Amino acid sequence: LLERDPEVPEYEVETILDSKIERRKLKYKVHWKGYSHAYDTWEPLESLENAQEYIEEFHLKYPHKPPNRQRVN
Repeated sequence: LLERDPEVPEYEVETILDSKIERRKLKYKVHWKGYSHAYDTWEPLESLENAQEYIEEFHLKYPHKPPNRQRVN
């Protein structure tokens, strides 16, 4: 098990804005809490293990968007 590096900040998700499949991987467009939309980024599912409730909320709101076919335990 890898420990989080205390010198690398952990950013907080405010909301998920979009999803797409890129190079056969599911990615989400993330709006970060405390930042303007200029700092929104596309993140792979693996990078969002602490944001599952936001991902579920996004898919309930936009069921036609690329789905979350992988599960993060």
